[in-house]
Amino acid sequence: MAELLIVAARRGVVEEVSALIDGLGFEIAPVTEGAARRIAEACARWGKGIHAAALNFGDCFAYEVAKDRGCRLLYVGEDFSKTDIESAL
Repeated sequence: MAELLIVAARRGVVEEVSALIDGLGFEIAPVTEGAARRIAEACARWGKGIHAAALNFGDCFAYEVAKDRGCRLLYVGEDFSKTDIESAL
């Protein structure tokens, strides 16, 4: 969510994005020790310079949450399509 708010600020839409976040009832996923280890594993497996997916650090957080929750992931671009994550579309 931090990255979303940073991008929203750059584009001048913080109020709109904040209202959307509040309306959708986003859940903030904690980064436990186990999650941190899985994020590191995702970076080692799918990260830039290692795999064609070239996931960045933030991508690896999203990957871990989706895998941990057994959810499909909504994304744009081709990065995640080169991993074992299922698309929400």
